[in-house]
Amino acid sequence: MKEFYLKVYNASPELFFKLEELGLIKLFMPTLNTLNLPLNKNAVEWLYTTAEQYGSHKLICVGINSTIIRLNYHPDNEDFILVNNSQYKFKDLYLIIGLEKQEILQQKINEGTLADDDIIAIKMEFNNPLLSIFTMLKNTVHCEITTENSNLQNPVFFVSEPTNLKQIFLDVKNYNFRLLNKN
Repeated sequence: MKEFYLKVYNASPELFFKLEELGLIKLFMPTLNTLNLPLNKNAVEWLYTTAEQYGSHKLICVGINSTIIRLNYHPDNEDFILVNNSQYKFKDLYLIIGLEKQEILQQKINEGTLADDDIIAIKMEFNNPLLSIFTMLKNTVHCEITTENSNLQNPVFFVSEPTNLKQIFLDVKNYNFRLLNKN
């Protein structure tokens, strides 16, 4: 039997860039189309999608530069990955999330009984192992927004989700949503 002794390398940006250049890995990096968005514009760019025969899903890069709250939900789960490994300092990213599932929130909106504490805004953290990687469960009402601050880069994050996942917007009737305070 022939033995091989494999040289051990420390993980480094140079090594991983080389692996990506060789077509062996794909780094989670913001794409040009998701950076430097005009105010009140968002962008989504597919990074890859898998073959359906293996259980189809996609990884997307999401750039947010909108201050407009447009509540939506999906009929299946999606995974959020808030990693900033770029040289940019991002503007604040806010996750707007309903504390009831879509059906109940839509009923409250229809009946005019929506309360102030039915929907909250969370100032998100990037690069926090506990708070920056999570699954948004199906039928959870949510939306991502940022601030108007034009001195910083719009936030960019990653989402892994089923390939054909639909985005369904709530009919908010006469409700308008704004942030109370921005810490």
